[in-house]
Amino acid sequence: MLEVAGYTAVRLTPADAERLQPLLERCADYFLLADGAHPRPFEAVEELKAVPPNREVHDKFSFGVFDGDACIAYLDLFRDYPKAGEWWIGFLLVDPGARTRGLGTRLYRAGEELVRREQGTAILLGVLEQNLRGQRFWGSLGFEEMSRSRYVSPISGQESVVLIMRQRFLNPDNRDLAC
Repeated sequence: MLEVAGYTAVRLTPADAERLQPLLERCADYFLLADGAHPRPFEAVEELKAVPPNREVHDKFSFGVFDGDACIAYLDLFRDYPKAGEWWIGFLLVDPGARTRGLGTRLYRAGEELVRREQGTAILLGVLEQNLRGQRFWGSLGFEEMSRSRYVSPISGQESVVLIMRQRFLNPDNRDLAC
């Protein structure tokens, strides 16, 4: 369902939490940025169960990218959120040891292909204002800022601003598919 050249991509369920947890722990830099705290021991369980308001688990597409037995990247997508036809990226994490090699871009492109196959019209995501590297990454992939909103970490109460970004798709006639 998702192909990332040179790696094995697997759709994850809550039963796969122990396969995902080590990656989340190695990506502590993100959690410190977002929450001011390291990932909790049950972070993967929570992550694989999490769905946006008014969404069901069948709308959640979570993928682990494996190099051998090690999960080295994670992509989490929600179908028809925040509205029909749009998809939301909840997470795209890459192991610090595998960063800057194009894996994040390849993983995103594989997810984008899935969204296009499913007739998606746009992909949205949130990037923390203090995550300048993330803003550059998503901007390089064609995402544009739509708005900003306040984020309060449910873990620590740390406050941040989140940039809501979107990439819209064109149909074969070069017409914008998103309203």
